[in-house]
Formats: sequence, C-alpha cells, structure tokens
Amino acid sequence: MPKEFKLKLTGRALAIIDWANVYGWTNKLKWQVKLEKLFSFLKLHPKIFDFRFYFGVEKGNVKSEEFQEEILKMGFNLISKEVK
Repeated sequence: MPKEFKLKLTGRALAIIDWANVYGWTNKLKWQVKLEKLFSFLKLHPKIFDFRFYFGVEKGNVKSEEFQEEILKMGFNLISKEVK
C-alpha cells in the first residue's frame, strides 16, 4: 500500500477479501498483492472485527489446497467452496 494511504473507519467494520476479484486485478493491473502485508495493515485497525477471505479451492490441486492453509495461518477467516 502506498505510504500516504490511510484507512478511516467511523465504526465497527468487516474486512472482506474476495480472492477471485483480487487475483483478477493483479493480472489486469499488473499489481502484486502481498496478503501478509494486507492482513498486517488491516490488523492495525481495532474497529475491524472480522477478516474474511473468500476463496474457491480446487480439491486435489496441491497449490490451491496449500494456499488455503496459508490463508488460515495468516489469521483470515476462510470461507471457501470447491470449484472445478
């Protein structure tokens, strides 16, 4: 995130990351999203009471299943469904 970016919250907030959208933006806009940094940034804001991460997991795909485990280890609350 740019150093000048500030998140201003006036009340309780819920952080939702929809990985399908974020992943699409990274390809289209040539961005690189570091989820550890994003989670650390969000954790700095005590008004955020939940950190949800939506992800479509491919059962049997080792990279997909490992990514799911990484998300949980970071501290996100993972909401996933199986995709084909």
